[in-house]
Order: sequence, then structure tokens, then C-alpha cells
Amino acid sequence: MKNKDAKKNTQKKQLLIAAVTDLSKSFVDENGSFYCGSTKEHKENARDIVKAVLDRGGIVVYNTDLHPYTSLEFSINGGLYPVHNLPKKFWNEAYDKNPGLENKSLSPELTDVVNDVLKGVKTGIFAPRHVYFQEPDKTKVSYAPQDIVDTYGKDIISGEDFIKGDFKYIIAPKKFFDATRLVTDTDTGKDVNVYGVPDIEKNIWSLIKQKYPDSEYDITIVNPSVVEGICTLMTATGQRQTFPSAKIITPSDGVTPLVGLAFETSMQSRDACKKIAADMGIEYKTTKEIIADLRYGQNLVDEDTENICGLDHVHDEHIYKW
Repeated sequence: MKNKDAKKNTQKKQLLIAAVTDLSKSFVDENGSFYCGSTKEHKENARDIVKAVLDRGGIVVYNTDLHPYTSLEFSINGGLYPVHNLPKKFWNEAYDKNPGLENKSLSPELTDVVNDVLKGVKTGIFAPRHVYFQEPDKTKVSYAPQDIVDTYGKDIISGEDFIKGDFKYIIAPKKFFDATRLVTDTDTGKDVNVYGVPDIEKNIWSLIKQKYPDSEYDITIVNPSVVEGICTLMTATGQRQTFPSAKIITPSDGVTPLVGLAFETSMQSRDACKKIAADMGIEYKTTKEIIADLRYGQNLVDEDTENICGLDHVHDEHIYKW
């Protein structure tokens, strides 16, 4: 009897996380300024995963790019990528200076298909300190906390709010491909104090690690996201390093490959990403398999690690072309 009680007391609690990365109106809606080819099915699969995680008492993290108009990532400033995911304060400037953008969405907000199932869920925004400091001059902020509130229509919370509260949906703006990445204080306006900007560099993933320690929780992270070879893979890699014991799963039919740079076809991207992911113990499963496992409590590890699936409805002509 004592042995059974001891085993029961040491059993870990379960934490499910739907990590929705970059499913913004800029990226996945057909009128998005950086539309990457996501289909209606991709967005519906992401929605279904989010709903299944919430139904099981899990949490949803929406990591989304948030950049000032001056971002060096943008092609207009010498970078690689089209303008995307701007705070609302920059929209008029971007439209005025780029006539081709007038009918395009620049919004970092979560696409409506997924957002609809999050209405009424307790929500907060947590933006890491480095997201505010994206100017070459690190003593200047790119925008104020209120600009972030105005963009997403939700309130900013502190790290302490998240740790002590029961938030189920966190909007977590990011700067880097890897949503788990943190930087040194020299890149975050060292000794610069701005009202509402966190004094210490943290992000939602470091807070999750603090609130749900490995010693007490078995964590499963499911990553419906965009784009497979960049933010999807890099964020999953960061999650693996942050949570060494977690189960990390990429929904094979809930991510979008990017074709036109290194890869000529979506299958080339899938094959490369899946092999790299396998080296880190990151699984690929279909949305149907993931939801069945969540619903019935089955093992979320796919035994058929060689099965490349989920591309039946991904057509290269819909992928963003460079």
C-alpha cells in the first residue's frame, strides 16, 4: 500500500501546449502582405488542434512576428522579406510609401479561423523586452506597450500575472525565427527604462518553464505554424533545448512549406525538415492522429517516423514564390 501511495505521489501532472507560430493575417490569409500559401485546410487543422488542447485543459501560445516599419528584415530596408506583421501605428506609413500594399493585410493578429475558437478564453499579451528594442540605436524603443495593446486588442500582463494567474491564451510577440530565443542586456536597451516595458529579458517560454517545472510536469507541445523550414523548425528546436523531456510534435498537415529559395517543391522542404526534426526527437503526426491522442490519452509519439504525410493538399502553386 505504501509503495502504491509513493508512486501516486511522484506521478507528474500533464501540460498540453498548442504553440501557434506566425499564423497571422499577414502570413496565412490570401490578402496577406507576406502570404505563404497556407490553405483553408491548414488553418482549420490549426483551429482543431487549439480547440482540442483547450478542451483538455491546456494552454495556447501565439508567437507572432512583430516588427517596426524600419525593420532590417524587410526587403524595403535591404532585407529578404516583404513587409509584414506591423503594429497598427505603422500601417498608414507603409501603405503611403508602398502603393502595391494598399489591398494587403499588414496585421500580426491571429487569423480569424483560429481566433474564433479563442473568444472568451482568458487572454493576455506578454512581449519580451527585446521585442521593443529593434532599432539600430538600442537606447530607443520601436514602439510603446500601448501600441501593442492597440494592435491586438488585449491587455499586456506581467510575468508575475502569468505565473500566478490562470491564463489559457497568451499572445506572445517575437522578433526572431526561434520564438524561444532570449538576448543579452546589450541588445535590449541596457539601463533604458520605459514605462510598461519589462525590466528583465524574459519570454513566455521561460515563464512556462518557471511555472511548470520539469520535475512536476510532463509537457506536450504541438506546433501548428508557418513557415516549416524557418520559424516552425527553429522554434521547435528552441523548445527542445528549453524542455529536454517534452514531447514536441509538428502537425504534418498544419504547417506550410516555403518554396522558392532553397526548395523547389513542398516535398523537398518536408523531407529535409522532417529529417532534421527527427535528429532532435521532434515528431511529425497528422492533425487527426494528434487529436485522437489528445482525446483518448494515447501516446503522442508516432511509431512510423519515416512516414512523410500531410502534403496531400499542399500544392506548390499555392506556396509563396520569391
